Amino acid sequence: MEDLSRFIGRITQAIPCYPQPRGPQKMGLKKNNTDDRQTMKLLAVVTELSTEFRINVKEWLASDECKRIGKLGCWGYGREPDGTIKLGLIFYVKKGSTGQDYRNALRCLTLIRSNPDL
Repeated sequence: MEDLSRFIGRITQAIPCYPQPRGPQKMGLKKNNTDDRQTMKLLAVVTELSTEFRINVKEWLASDECKRIGKLGCWGYGREPDGTIKLGLIFYVKKGSTGQDYRNALRCLTLIRSNPDL
């Protein structure tokens, strides 16, 4: 079964972005290869669950097109481990998937990555 590092590897091959460890079973995807918080430009946070990966994108990063795509992959609230509720776009991608769930998430990440204002 696919693990987080392999899934992140697939994403970083498909779109130009860089992984950033964020804790156990969690990785960030950033636009620039730096650890400087002001210039790294975090695109999303990917969390490994038992049978799938959850990709969280902050609402302000998501274009209208991303939100239309995201409705297929769950538009709503994300909850952080500390209980904080964050409004955002959430995609669930089954482990090993190359189907619509994966393509929707990749399309949204590509749109965000190409945003010159980020």
